[in-house]
Amino acid sequence: MSLDQASDDELERVRGLVADALESAGIRWQLHEKPQSYAVAQVTIDYGRDSGRGVFVSWEQSLAEHESLMRLVREGDHMNPRILAADDEAQAVNARLQAALRAAGIESEDAENDFAPYLLRIVSAPGTA
Repeated sequence: MSLDQASDDELERVRGLVADALESAGIRWQLHEKPQSYAVAQVTIDYGRDSGRGVFVSWEQSLAEHESLMRLVREGDHMNPRILAADDEAQAVNARLQAALRAAGIESEDAENDFAPYLLRIVSAPGTA
C-alpha cells in the first residue's frame, strides 16, 4: 500500500515512526507552528483524499530568522550571503533528515513543491507495503 492510499490511522502510525527516528538521531521536531527562537523539523500529515495525501517532513527556521530572511527577499537582496547560506543549510539539513529516516528504514523523497522546496514526502516506512 502506498501512503497516498493509507488510512488516517496508518498515516498517524507512520508520523509516529518518523518522529521516533528524528528523536533517535537527536533532531528536534514538532507538529505545528514555527518556534520563536530555534529551528525544528516539522512532521505533518496531509489527510486530503488526493495525490497530496501522506506524511511530510520539513525543516523550519525559527520565526525570527525566517522574518529576517524574508525582509532581505522583499528588499530584493536575493544574493545576500545570509540567503545563500540559508539555502546551503537547508540542503545540508535535508540530507541529515533523510539519513536519519533511512537509518530507521523510512524512505523519503523531495515532495516537488514549489512553495516548500525542501519538503520531504515519506514514501515508505516499516510495516507499509
